[in-house]
Amino acid sequence: HLEAPLDHALVDGTTVKSLRWPQTAIVKGDSRSYSIAAASILAKVHRDRMMLAFHDRWPAYGFDIHKGYPTPQHLDALKRHGPCEIHRLSFGPVKQFTLTITSLEQLDFSQSPTGGF
Repeated sequence: HLEAPLDHALVDGTTVKSLRWPQTAIVKGDSRSYSIAAASILAKVHRDRMMLAFHDRWPAYGFDIHKGYPTPQHLDALKRHGPCEIHRLSFGPVKQFTLTITSLEQLDFSQSPTGGF
């Protein structure tokens, strides 16, 4: 929660089209800006905590170990179980798995290791 209103954003890499504030994109921003570096650390800590929560719901994928990165264990879990609802369809291995699936609604999550929702 920001105390001061945001009037300009520094962005690591490329501009974010959906951002409604003026912005400056800085290539390799996390090594050139303390603000971007700090935000990057906070984002990673938050993401790692989210992955631990996802592990509680989908333990067969090992999110507690690889945090969603494409490790051999994660790729093996994708091959064995298919994607779960948090996998991005744009993620290469998931994209390959879903080449014949035209929309997320066609995936049958009831067959997930936890038995669906």
